[in-house]
Amino acid sequence: MLIVAIPILIPTVVMRAAGASEAYLSWAVFAAVAICGVATMLQASRIGRIGAGYVIVMSSSAAFIGLSIDAIRGGGTALLVTLVVVS
Repeated sequence: MLIVAIPILIPTVVMRAAGASEAYLSWAVFAAVAICGVATMLQASRIGRIGAGYVIVMSSSAAFIGLSIDAIRGGGTALLVTLVVVS
C-alpha cells in the first residue's frame, strides 16, 4: 500500500504546482499508475532478455518534480508527455 501512494502523489504535486486543471490531474494519475503497473509486470516476467523474473515494483521518482513543473509551465502537458516518452 505504501508503494501505490508514490505514483499518485508525484503527479498530484506536479499538476497542482503547475496549475493544471482537474482533467489533467486525473489523466496524469491514471497514466502514472498504469505505466508503473505495466513496468512492474514486465520486470516480473521473464521474456527473453526482458525482465528479471522477480517482483520488483517500479515507481515514479521525485527527482523529476521540478523539471516536470517547468515543462508544463513552459510548453504544456504535450511537452511533458514528449519528455517522458523520450526518457
